[in-house]
Amino acid sequence: MKDEARPQQHFVQESHEFKGLLKASEELIPFLQKSHESKLHRKAIFLDGLLRSISDPIFYKDISGNYIECNDAFSEFMGRPREEIIGRTDHDLFEKEVADIFRMSERKIMEEDRPRKNEEQVVYPDGRHIFLETLRTPLRTPDGKLLGIMGISRDITNRKCAEDILHDLKNEFFQIINGSLLPIFVIDKDHTVVYWNKACEKISGITAAEMIGTTESWRAFYPRKVPLLADLIADGQIGLIEDHYGDKGLRSSSIEGGYEARDYFPQIDKWMLFNAVPLRNKSGDVIGAIETLQDITDSRKMEEELAKKHEQLLSILEAIDEPVYVCDPGTYELLFANSPIKLAKKALQESEERFEAISTFAQDAIIAIDNEGTITFWNKAAERIFGYSREESLSQDVHSLLAPQDYHEKCDPAFSLFKETGKGSVVGKTLEMRAKKKDGTEFAMELSLSAVILKNKWTAVAVIRDITERKRIEDTLLQAKIAAENANRTKSEFLANMSHELRTPLNSIIGFSDVLLEGCFGELNTKQYRYLGNISNSGRHLLGIINDILDISKVESGKSKLELEEISVHSALEEMISFMQPLAAEKEIVLKLEMAQGPDKLLADKPKLKQVLYNLIGNAIKFTDIGGYVTIKARAEGNMVSISVTDTGIGIEAQDMEKLFRPFTQLDSSTCKRYEGTGLGLALAKELIEAHDGSIWVESQPGKGSTFTFTLPLHRPLCRNDR
Repeated sequence: MKDEARPQQHFVQESHEFKGLLKASEELIPFLQKSHESKLHRKAIFLDGLLRSISDPIFYKDISGNYIECNDAFSEFMGRPREEIIGRTDHDLFEKEVADIFRMSERKIMEEDRPRKNEEQVVYPDGRHIFLETLRTPLRTPDGKLLGIMGISRDITNRKCAEDILHDLKNEFFQIINGSLLPIFVIDKDHTVVYWNKACEKISGITAAEMIGTTESWRAFYPRKVPLLADLIADGQIGLIEDHYGDKGLRSSSIEGGYEARDYFPQIDKWMLFNAVPLRNKSGDVIGAIETLQDITDSRKMEEELAKKHEQLLSILEAIDEPVYVCDPGTYELLFANSPIKLAKKALQESEERFEAISTFAQDAIIAIDNEGTITFWNKAAERIFGYSREESLSQDVHSLLAPQDYHEKCDPAFSLFKETGKGSVVGKTLEMRAKKKDGTEFAMELSLSAVILKNKWTAVAVIRDITERKRIEDTLLQAKIAAENANRTKSEFLANMSHELRTPLNSIIGFSDVLLEGCFGELNTKQYRYLGNISNSGRHLLGIINDILDISKVESGKSKLELEEISVHSALEEMISFMQPLAAEKEIVLKLEMAQGPDKLLADKPKLKQVLYNLIGNAIKFTDIGGYVTIKARAEGNMVSISVTDTGIGIEAQDMEKLFRPFTQLDSSTCKRYEGTGLGLALAKELIEAHDGSIWVESQPGKGSTFTFTLPLHRPLCRNDR
């Protein structure tokens, strides 16, 4: 009996213990419920605070399209209190056409179960037109049940207006060029033709569609490749300009950096006068060139005819029986002499007749003025240009007849000097001046003045060309150039000013993705976790691209200021190697530093210098295979420090060199697939180095690696206004 009582006692004891545990559990349940509710409350407060802190409008809708939540920014944007939005649909808030578009888009998003970004134009009842960029994404519970739609909107009305302005400026520039009667074409820095107007099509027989986008503008004029004046100006090759066009009447134009020359174009069988000027960006860097052409075949033939007549005249003088001589009017140096002089009078008459015949058909005005300032010769071109007939002009005072009033005080003393010596400030030169027509209007002219002795007195012979049309074209080109520069400046300033607007929605997307990845709103299944990871990574990748674009835009728009400080080159390079070492270790790449003896201090913007080094060393590691080497070298050369990054990677083809340092450019499609990147790193590095008054270049061989080198000045004035 005693042994049977023990199990009963043990059972009773266990029963009491179980009742105690049960009572403790009952007391714990309210505590756990309270803790869980507190945790949910904290999350709700966090989410509410996050929504209120975001400046972009955010909204939530259920499956039926009813608004179930929105932030203050959305309420303010809609112009309605939150209470008038929650529970309503788009058909209650917008016109039916707009609401139908929203609803159709959201149904498609829920069916496809993926986010979508749209640009939408919304017309409010009060007549406001708003452009929106809205990202909509499906909302699901942790177990995958579809709850509805979340949307983030942004007002892009100002951006759309700016895009329209840029488009209008570009069209205006195109219309100016395309409407010109003179052949005009435009190339960019890489010699690619970007404009080829109708006059160019007409004279060359090559359409704009065939020429634009090529680098072969020369084939319209020459049978073989010859650098055109625009090509050399775009490259800044002043020496080559003189080599190629020095014997073709080369001279500087009225626009800084521009030149004018003339040549025979075999492909069109014409002599052309061409004028090319550089196109510059806001920073003054040459980004291309504009070239205009003018057919001078007829005037060239006239010049050849004049030369032939001159030779004929000399032959005639040689054939004269009696002595004839020609001397320099200034030095009286004997220039020509023959034996006979018997036919001198007749030869002079023939010469005058020839001169009369030639001057009659000349396109330029030819005027002769005697020692008293009286007009003694007036050709047909002078009648056409000035409006005075031969009879009206002969025996008139040239200054009273043709010179504007503000020239008179200068003309009188200058002509007095000419009467005595045959010299003057304009004699023997070609100048641009103003002249007065018969109707009183003034025009721009090109004046070439020569002095000869007739009847023992100095006589002036003036050749005058009306350059009104040429000046108008030059002014038009200048205005077009300024308009293009302003358009480019507007683009750069617009991108630089959009930093907050571009980064804020991305940071929101990344932040929401990370919050969801942390499980703050419940556990995620494998597919959800992977998709959210893709959203977060893609957002960070896009944010990096936007940061690079904004950095480049800030430099171009002048908003990126250099904060100069004294930097140890050796310390800066060692710091970058330490920072990049983990990335190199993943590919078993050896990083080496070689410092030459010499100055170590450099005055530069340290963060921007590190950004350049990060891009160059990062590229070297990316394009070098496992087990390779990346060597960083630094040495002083005069007042410059040279820093190079050499790798043993894939190298670069010669034809691909010109693609480097362009934004969004990689070398080929296979490289794009194998190596990630946007091509912004080198473009940004170039901008930052040039902002420091430095330069950057590359040397490479396919399969043998590449060396990127940049130089920076060791000394820079602290008071300098850096960009």
